[in-house]
Amino acid sequence: MSFGQPPGGGGFGPGGSPPGGFGPPGGFGPPSGGPPSFGHPPGGFAPPGAGWGPPDGAARPPGNELDPLAIVSTVIGIFSLITCACCGLLGIPISIAATICGGISIHRQNNEPDRFSSSSKPLAIIGIVLGALTLVLSIVAALAGFGLQLIEQANRL
Repeated sequence: MSFGQPPGGGGFGPGGSPPGGFGPPGGFGPPSGGPPSFGHPPGGFAPPGAGWGPPDGAARPPGNELDPLAIVSTVIGIFSLITCACCGLLGIPISIAATICGGISIHRQNNEPDRFSSSSKPLAIIGIVLGALTLVLSIVAALAGFGLQLIEQANRL
């Protein structure tokens, strides 16, 4: 009993090719024998228009991209709310950053309405609201803590 080539020579031995034409004889690489090509020249960047996306000069579909600043504003707003709860005054500068990023994002969306999708504005508004809420909560918590310390010191006298 032999486990070599099946009857009819259908194996993939040296110089053989799999049935169905999956590559050149002797392997699965490109016919030239060089490295596989994935759309970019080896050892460098792709020339303009050779990458993924619309070719140069082609217009993008209107309003299909989210404003990254709106996403940043929302994430920072959530983060500022968390830092307000656990770190106190650290929430103040982070909430200011969330509010500023959201404001800039809304300004950009109003100036370029055909560039950004309609779901960018709610994200920016959420970032502004969370930033403002955190700012107010941080200031109230700081004033309450300061007031409690004053009352405590006045009771010691």
